Amino acid sequence: MNQENGNKKGYVYILVNPAFTGFVKIGKTIKEPEERARQLSSGSGVPAPYAVAWDAFVYDCDHVEKLIHQQLANSRSRNDREFFSIPLKHAISIASSIVTSYSCEVDAPFSNTSVAVDNVPCSVAPPIKIPRNYCLKTYHEELIEVAEDCPVKCAIEPPVGDPKTIARIGYEVLIENPYKFTEREFFKEVHFERRQMLNLKVESYNIKRSLIVRAYGWGIHRNQDGKLALVPMESAQYKELQESIKTTKSYRTRKNSSILEEQSPIIAIKNNSSQIKNASHTLFRQNDNPINGGGGFYQLSGCSWNNNEHTRNAIVYFSRHSKKLVIIPAIIVNKYIFEPYFKKALTGYILREEYKGFELTDKRISLQFKFEQDRLLVTLKARGRTRSKPLFSLPKPYWPDVDLNETNPVACLIDTINKLCLELSAGEGIMSM
Repeated sequence: MNQENGNKKGYVYILVNPAFTGFVKIGKTIKEPEERARQLSSGSGVPAPYAVAWDAFVYDCDHVEKLIHQQLANSRSRNDREFFSIPLKHAISIASSIVTSYSCEVDAPFSNTSVAVDNVPCSVAPPIKIPRNYCLKTYHEELIEVAEDCPVKCAIEPPVGDPKTIARIGYEVLIENPYKFTEREFFKEVHFERRQMLNLKVESYNIKRSLIVRAYGWGIHRNQDGKLALVPMESAQYKELQESIKTTKSYRTRKNSSILEEQSPIIAIKNNSSQIKNASHTLFRQNDNPINGGGGFYQLSGCSWNNNEHTRNAIVYFSRHSKKLVIIPAIIVNKYIFEPYFKKALTGYILREEYKGFELTDKRISLQFKFEQDRLLVTLKARGRTRSKPLFSLPKPYWPDVDLNETNPVACLIDTINKLCLELSAGEGIMSM
């Protein structure tokens, strides 16, 4: 194809820079690509030098650059920038296929990057070999392992909430789209596209902090293209990847946490309350009192239930004395406790004026649990001369006995809570007073 007349000859190129990991820069120049790379590297805002990964000499460099940019539009970081979030080999493959119809030979004095070979047209310059000691961002296969103090022994789904938690959204993105997103793309999909949180900084994100790997038992496999997929910790694939590729531990759930197996079941649960709360997305409370007692068992404030930061699946009380759980799903908490008794104020959620007689210190109310025949009565405990107010009663599924696993009681309790939160989420069998 002869497109020489009236068109500007020049190079289209692909540059890489270790300071801009995960991105390639695709542009054009009538100079040599190496000179253009040096020119871009001299800017005050560029912390590391560019290197030429690929270039081709073409008849119409303006038009060819535009065609490549159009082809890669979905990977472009911004319309006014030439950076693309795409694996280098994919960028080279697409650019090479486009320049075929526009390639031409380099004039002898112009460049020394193309080498003529007998009977082989010198149309496209081969990729320039980057020195091995150059700090180019390339993706190596990697397994991000679950945290050392992960509370579960097999992968579980993050609980479904309304609205969904960050962990649940991230789980759905990866389980439905294996090897589709890089880490940056995953962050954008979760927070920009699905949560509409456009003010978050991509640079500060680290997937090793995700609760998916820290609390729910999922490893994350990063393939050679930097794409992510979930791998259950108990699976044969997880063990095979551990033995065959680079591994990196995710962050601990708690700093300086001790190994749970070394603790007695009750002490392990007592020392890991926040871990249980985070892994089950509940308001988890525990103490040594039996359930059927005279004191207040569960203190609740409006801000602790609805603080606009966490999705609560239920409020949960665990009696270490009797090893009983009480689970009140979110639909019941909202209907019978939160919405009737609390209101929005400048300082958060406060108790409504007509219910001040039920308020304890620090704007909290106290729920009391008491057995009546085959049901558990939940009462709003009053202070002073105000009479306590029965709220609703719960059938047996909402207050089960728990048979704690001696090996990992925390994981056992988390699994039980998560399972029951799903089963009881509709709030069936509740009787209001």
